[in-house]
Amino acid sequence: PFAQLSLDSVKENFAEQLARLSEIIKEQKVNNADADIIDLVGMLFEFILNDNTLPDSVKALLSHLHTPILKVALLDKKFFFRSKHPARRLLNAMTQAGALCNADESDEHGVFSKMQSIVDHVLQHFDDDTSLFETLLDDFNDFLDNYSRKSRVVEKRSVETAKGRERLREARQAVTREIIDRTWNR
Repeated sequence: PFAQLSLDSVKENFAEQLARLSEIIKEQKVNNADADIIDLVGMLFEFILNDNTLPDSVKALLSHLHTPILKVALLDKKFFFRSKHPARRLLNAMTQAGALCNADESDEHGVFSKMQSIVDHVLQHFDDDTSLFETLLDDFNDFLDNYSRKSRVVEKRSVETAKGRERLREARQAVTREIIDRTWNR
């Protein structure tokens, strides 16, 4: 469902969320530190939505993490100062992987599908325990390691297959030349 949203509708939805947050800030007199955090998270996700290296489907998917990441940043005031924060690292890893992934929905075991399951998990299970992000980060990194290993094996097999086909073609040409040489005068 996430990948089916157009980027324009995602951006429009995101702008509406930011407008609502601005109203809440004004109405409830949110302190300046929290207002700054809300603005920073908004800018972070605007940057993601405007990243030309990400496919639109990945942008749409990652945009669903805005509210959970905002909640994390409000719960942990050091979110932006700790580069090793699990939620930050998960978002970074998913963004980097998203720039390289194929968002083909028919690939049930691909990177995009894994990212989608992580977003679903965050949306369903995140309350205020940020250790969830550490668990998901470890899981995602393990997935990427296995996926990368499998990709290298497939690539190696493809190269070996191509080399084998080339040797077979050369052998056939050599046999054809030999047959022509031996039968030329007969």
